[in-house]
Amino acid sequence: MAIHPTILFPAAPGFGAWIAVEAALKAAGFSIGAMKAHRPRCILHGAVTIAKWHNLTREEQAACHGQAWGCRDGSVTVMIHADCPAAIVPLFEPVRLAAARAQPEWASE
Repeated sequence: MAIHPTILFPAAPGFGAWIAVEAALKAAGFSIGAMKAHRPRCILHGAVTIAKWHNLTREEQAACHGQAWGCRDGSVTVMIHADCPAAIVPLFEPVRLAAARAQPEWASE
């Protein structure tokens, strides 16, 4: 099974990294699970509603194409699952590009 590199969105105040992650995922055709402190969020390709991580069954957690985790003002990491279907993996490329372009506003002050 291929191991995919993680995608890192830089820290930004006021959930800034999360806002960038959610926008990038949506633009790439992905859905992301509901937020819950100290828990990952499931990522699935397609327009679906995803519950908080702790409300997903083990089977549902395993079926996620990836997951994201981070904190309020910190960076957010997006991980593509190793067993993600091969056809889905390239669809994460716009997300990776968005992370590469992401720069917090306060970094240039």
